[in-house]
Amino acid sequence: MYGVVFVKEALFFVFVSYLVGSFPTAYVICRLFKGVDIRLSGSGNVGATNVARVAGKGYGVVTLLLDVLKGFLPVFICGLYFDSYVVLSGAAVIAGHIWPVFLRFKGGKGVAAGVGVIVALNYIAAIAVFVLFFIILCLTRFVSVGSIVSAAVLPVVMWYLDEPLSVILFTAVAALVAIYTHRENIKRLLKGTENKFSFPRRGK
Repeated sequence: MYGVVFVKEALFFVFVSYLVGSFPTAYVICRLFKGVDIRLSGSGNVGATNVARVAGKGYGVVTLLLDVLKGFLPVFICGLYFDSYVVLSGAAVIAGHIWPVFLRFKGGKGVAAGVGVIVALNYIAAIAVFVLFFIILCLTRFVSVGSIVSAAVLPVVMWYLDEPLSVILFTAVAALVAIYTHRENIKRLLKGTENKFSFPRRGK
């Protein structure tokens, strides 16, 4: 009986993870502080990069940090109480970010929330992937390229760090999802119309 109750509580927490992931950070910030619908502005993507483009880099950074946090907290807490369900919790958070119930299942690309999930699972892997992302961003100035390559390399990093097979498979599936959610970016990259990221200049 106790085992059944535990499973029900764990699955309920996974559902809560989805709801947390569904919180539309980019939409709320742009609505509250700029009075605009992020879905109808810029690229239309409900994510930090588009917030930076539409509302300014400061708001973009806040959005990024909050999205990372909403990915980290559910998985971290799940690890404390329902350790066997951390992968499901992580998957639920990312799914919520991409298909949020609060925005009729049309959300962001899952990268920022995914970063939070990876930090909770293995912070060393998160640091390694972030360094790779930053290097690629500096070389290409394309956020999308950095995100895609980093996501693709993540399962290899998890394997190298001797993570359980469930975590390796989870990150492999997450990488495929990340590539899929960037399909429009890939099309723009091939056409040469993808927006480049501009670094802040000194003195400004």
